[in-house]
Amino acid sequence: MATDDAKKVAILKTTLDEQRRVYDWVSENFRHAGYRALTYAGGGLAVLTYLYTGTSSPATDSLFIPEATYGKIFYFIGVILVAFGLYSMLRAALPKAYELPTEQERLSELDKFASELEYLQYVNRRYTKCYASNIRACAERQKHLDTGFLPLVFGAIILVVIKVIGG
Repeated sequence: MATDDAKKVAILKTTLDEQRRVYDWVSENFRHAGYRALTYAGGGLAVLTYLYTGTSSPATDSLFIPEATYGKIFYFIGVILVAFGLYSMLRAALPKAYELPTEQERLSELDKFASELEYLQYVNRRYTKCYASNIRACAERQKHLDTGFLPLVFGAIILVVIKVIGG
């Protein structure tokens, strides 16, 4: 029986090493997606700042809405794309619930585990639960990032072109 438990402990330790690597990878992706979302949102806001400031004319002229109907259509399409892109980026940057592998209250009660095997099984279950929860949070953040990036870029390009060519 002791040899069987020793084999289980060895297998669980190897499994936990792999689960730690996966947890670290998911955590890094989660953080980096948030950083990218904030960076893209900042870039979008910088483009809007460039577009709508620096004119000495009245406030209505700083909107640079073209006279032609097709120009107005492209202008409003660009504004809607940029607004949607910024909204998606800010949604991606919002804090999300994120689980940790070990629960604080369980760590303070380590003497309740009967053996090393029982503790390792507990940690294994926690990593499995955290992976399922955290991968959903990471995928949701990445979905908002992917959804908002192209509209933000294309909307900014449309608006910059309209501003540069003068409507």
